[in-house]
Amino acid sequence: MSDIFEPTTVTIKKMKLTDVYVEGLTPMDITIVAGDIEKKMNEIALKRNTVDSLKLALYACLYYAGNLQLKNNRKEKRTQEDERQLDSAIEKLTLALNRLPLN
Repeated sequence: MSDIFEPTTVTIKKMKLTDVYVEGLTPMDITIVAGDIEKKMNEIALKRNTVDSLKLALYACLYYAGNLQLKNNRKEKRTQEDERQLDSAIEKLTLALNRLPLN
């Protein structure tokens, strides 16, 4: 598969967006994401009892950005824990090596 991706056109809530390009995503990927966004906007519209597309889009943005932030926070915590475990293993190995008799 080629690393060159072409802009595409998607429609969200009857609004046509042209020349949509997201680095690393194919036009089909972008279409799927657009469908997910429209679905989330419809869910929010029912919960908030609103049809204001701008507000719905902003709520959807906040939802997805919030999820991304949570994911990044979890990843950072895992990385920090991995680093602590690695440091601990290095300390233990260093102590064990220092106890070995040198010939």
